[in-house]
Amino acid sequence: MTAPEYWQHPDIIQARAMPMINRHTLAVQDQLDSITTSFPPNTGILSSYKVNRLHRQIDKWREAGFYSSNELAARASYLRRRRHIESNQAFELLLLAAFVEHYSNILNDTAPLYEAVAREKYHVFTGEEIDNTPYNPYSTILPNGSTMAVMVHVEASHRARRMSRTIHSYLAGGEDDEALFYDMTTREMNTARNQLLKKREKGGFSGIMERVMLFAIGYAVYEALKKKDSDGEAGYYVFHAVMDGATTENCLKLDGKRIPIKDAVLGVNLPPIVAPPHPCRSWVEVDNMRGRGIIERGKNVATHGNIQEKLKKGEYVDTVVTNKGNIIDITPTGKHSVTRDNLLKGEPNSSVDILDREGGFATRRWFNESGNQFKDVDFTDHSRPAKHPEHPHEHGRREGRKGSKK
Repeated sequence: MTAPEYWQHPDIIQARAMPMINRHTLAVQDQLDSITTSFPPNTGILSSYKVNRLHRQIDKWREAGFYSSNELAARASYLRRRRHIESNQAFELLLLAAFVEHYSNILNDTAPLYEAVAREKYHVFTGEEIDNTPYNPYSTILPNGSTMAVMVHVEASHRARRMSRTIHSYLAGGEDDEALFYDMTTREMNTARNQLLKKREKGGFSGIMERVMLFAIGYAVYEALKKKDSDGEAGYYVFHAVMDGATTENCLKLDGKRIPIKDAVLGVNLPPIVAPPHPCRSWVEVDNMRGRGIIERGKNVATHGNIQEKLKKGEYVDTVVTNKGNIIDITPTGKHSVTRDNLLKGEPNSSVDILDREGGFATRRWFNESGNQFKDVDFTDHSRPAKHPEHPHEHGRREGRKGSKK
């Protein structure tokens, strides 16, 4: 499997989620003018009529379940007990409620999509269904102990505060200009929408909803790997980083590593890797090798002792066992060649075998979509066994720093 194949279905799901997010962010914007007109800020203490009107609205929120946001619940409960309410307090509460309402609707509308993509990934890894009970991706516990639902509600609160500052800035200008009001609030809502989900120029998506989906997939893959391990079908998985120019150092260090399933930790060595926060598109494959030296790939495997012989015969080799018993994935790309030149740039998404002066195979090198080298596997100890006690051995290279080994 390749990265595009792995992410094909998730990208389809995100494309379906985007119209839902756009619809609800537009609904927030539609409410802004009404809120500003009905409960304008900076107008002092509310009349008793408006206080009663606000209290009735708070009661409706409680009945509708919008108290899922802790901040909204705290603010609303406080103002429900008060008869003297500042206009700014009411304005900011209504603004917060608008964001929480529609962000909650986003959660409800997208949950089935992200549940579907999680179940699909579990099925890909196990051939079975995850289980017969409902699975809510927003309830998945994150490495920090929170949930994605909490993260979305925190974002709603943040956006409400940003919008409040934008509207206060407009009012401070003293202009009664509907076009200017619309322009300022539209820019803020566009930013809010992009923070939720945005299509990236190089493919894929970014934003909070992308992280929601990635963790839904990560959780499903974690459960699938544990099942494979407990059933005795596999004991390891292989980590693959996507070399797209935004690859973090953490993912670079993990790329190509064969990791015991029992050591898998979501967010640490199982995607999505969470430090720093980013749209991590790394992915994993099940490795059916239960232990070192037990390989099920058959004719495509070489050892440190026969790798040269096999490559010189032109045999296809995608796996090599080192003199220490470790296993390295050396799968060539579809665009693979052999050269005597120590190429630091190559054809995008290609690989090359570099020959030494005697015609032996010294290095297999991979180039990313920009044609920059990002990984080497050296087949020898460079005649320096003390410095390179293991051979073959792998070198990762940070993109853009030609020739510098990590």
